[in-house]
Amino acid sequence: MSILLRIYKLSLQIVNFFFKIIPRNEKFVLFLSRQGNEASIDFQYMIEDMRKRYPKYQVKVLTKRMEKTNVIQIICYVFHPFVQLFYLAKASICIIDGYQMAISCVHHKKGLKIVQIWHSLGAVKKFGYQTLNTKRDQSWAKIMNMHKQYDVIVSSSEAMRPFFSQAFGYPEDKFIVCGLPRVDYLKHTVQENRKKVYELYPELKKEKVVLYVPTFRTYDEYKIDELIQAFEESDYKLIIKIHPRMKIIVDKKYTYDAVTSLELLSIADVVISDYSAISIEAAILNRPVLLYIYDEERYNKIEGINTNLYEDLKGYVFKESEALVHTINKGNYDRNVLRAYREKYVVEQESATKALVDAILKDVK
Repeated sequence: MSILLRIYKLSLQIVNFFFKIIPRNEKFVLFLSRQGNEASIDFQYMIEDMRKRYPKYQVKVLTKRMEKTNVIQIICYVFHPFVQLFYLAKASICIIDGYQMAISCVHHKKGLKIVQIWHSLGAVKKFGYQTLNTKRDQSWAKIMNMHKQYDVIVSSSEAMRPFFSQAFGYPEDKFIVCGLPRVDYLKHTVQENRKKVYELYPELKKEKVVLYVPTFRTYDEYKIDELIQAFEESDYKLIIKIHPRMKIIVDKKYTYDAVTSLELLSIADVVISDYSAISIEAAILNRPVLLYIYDEERYNKIEGINTNLYEDLKGYVFKESEALVHTINKGNYDRNVLRAYREKYVVEQESATKALVDAILKDVK
C-alpha cells in the first residue's frame, strides 16, 4: 500500500507541474470538500455572503464524498483530485473542510492562500495527528503529507485552539478563532426548520422530543436497544439520528430520515449525545444537553477524547441509560451549566459568516 500511495502522490505532482502554466485569477475562490456530494451549510453561507458583499469574486465548488464501500467508488474518487488540481492552478484562495490530497501532496504556485475551516464546530473527540497510534498510520500520514500546506486554520473557540493545534500539527498562532457559518444557520433558521419538520412529520407536534445523536465508532458497540427500553415508560418521544457511517438498523418508528440532525434540533426539547460536537450545536439553541458515554474507557483508548466532559456538563454525563432517562424525566435542567458550556466553546459574534469571510479575504490582492 505504501508503494501505491507514493506512486499516486507522484502522479499528482507530475500533473500539477503542467497545470502550473494555467494563469491565476486573483478573484477566484475554490471550495473543496469530501464530506459530502453537495456544498455544506458552512460553504453555502460563505458563498452567499461572498456573492453579496464581494461580487467581483468568482466562486467554484467541488464536492465529492470519499466512499470506501466498494472498489468502483474508490476508483472514481481517485481521479477527482486531478480535477481539483486544475482549478487550484486558477485559484487565489482555496477553502477546505477536511484533508485533501490535492492540497497537501503537491507544491502550489506562489500566492495561493489555503484555508482549513474543518467540518466540526469543535474537537470534542481527537482527530488528525492525535489519532496516529500505529506505525502504519504514521507512515501513511507522512507519505501523503497529511494536513500540510495550510496558510490559515480556523478554530471555533479559544478553548478548542490547543486541540486543533495538536490535530493539525501547527503552532497555535497559525489559527484564527471564529465561529463557523453553521452558527448563523442554527440561530436564524429555527422557525423555518421547525415548520419543515412538522410538515413532514405532523405527529411530532404534540410530542416532547428527545433527540439522540450518537457519534460514529470504529468498533461495533451501540447500546441503542438499552436506551430505547429505558424510554418505554417516559413521556418523551425518542428520536434517533444515526451517523451515515453507522452500519446498524434501528426501528423506523425512532428514525426520521427526511430531515437532518441540525433540522431536528429545532423541535428537540432535550438532546442526548456523547463525543459529538452536536452537543455544542444544541447548546447554541439553548437545548438541554446530556451525554450518554457508556463506553468511555474503550472510546478514549481507541479514538480519544479531548475535552473534560464531566467538567463541561457537570451533572449531565451518564454511563447508565436508566439514570440518564430518570434525570430527563425529572426536569429541572440547570441552564447555567448549558450557558457556561456554550460560552466556552462558541465565540460570540454578530455574524460568524461575515467574520470568517472577512478574515479569509484579508490581505488578498
